[in-house]
Amino acid sequence: MPAGFSSTTERLWADFLAVAPLRAYTRMVRHLAGIYVPTPLRAVVLGGLAKRMGMDLSEAEHPIEHYQSLHQLFIRHLKSGARPSTARADALVSPVDGAISALGALEGETLLQAKGMTYSAGELLGNDELAKSLRGGFFITLYLRPRDYHRIHAPLGGRLKSCRRIPGTLFPVQPSSVRNVAGLFVRNERVVLELETSVGPVAVVFVGAAAVGAITTPFEDGSRGLVNFASPPEVARGDELGVFNLGSTVIVIMPRGSGSLSPLALRDEVRVGAPLGELQSGRAGGSR
Repeated sequence: MPAGFSSTTERLWADFLAVAPLRAYTRMVRHLAGIYVPTPLRAVVLGGLAKRMGMDLSEAEHPIEHYQSLHQLFIRHLKSGARPSTARADALVSPVDGAISALGALEGETLLQAKGMTYSAGELLGNDELAKSLRGGFFITLYLRPRDYHRIHAPLGGRLKSCRRIPGTLFPVQPSSVRNVAGLFVRNERVVLELETSVGPVAVVFVGAAAVGAITTPFEDGSRGLVNFASPPEVARGDELGVFNLGSTVIVIMPRGSGSLSPLALRDEVRVGAPLGELQSGRAGGSR
């Protein structure tokens, strides 16, 4: 829902979402986004849609004619060097291009969704042990808009201990929904990555949304459940961790004593590799 609507309208919107056929809508959008566009029409059709959404295609790896569908354009790679990181080696960096929708300290295992609305790390992560290890830490929630680059990267280096896919619904995650749908992030489908790092356990959560029913990672084995790695793969800061179809939300949760957030504010825009905070140990792992 566009910005600027009254709180009453937003509540009515939330009531509608409770009964809307969100999975059917998501399947329809995915089908439309995957329709093949002939080469002669791509500059007009895909270029026009990209302009309307505000995409910056000057950063795309290929010219517009390369992308065969809107879906391919959404999951585009960037040109080499499009996101040069100026962050120090001991920095926590943004895993995505997006806008900050929430941030701060965990109160025990409680995170802020929006003003007056909270949820628990245990519900979000589907892992009480991991949630307990993150008690009293800090978090940052990043919202990806349709115009944004849709690939997710490691905010710090470490070893990937597990990848857990949690089924759920697919509420939209734009700000009006987040403000009005209680427990939205713990109700939506999501993928939870648990990293072992020099500052302790870290959780990186990809939250699905309406029209983003497909979250893909290079780590899953097709089981769509929990993958525990006997030999945890090494992940360097900046490595690709996954991809969204259209846009959604990523939540990074850090343990107590691991560092501190930079002086950031709600709605600040960030880009992949931009510093989000400082790590206490000064060992963020390798960066690309």
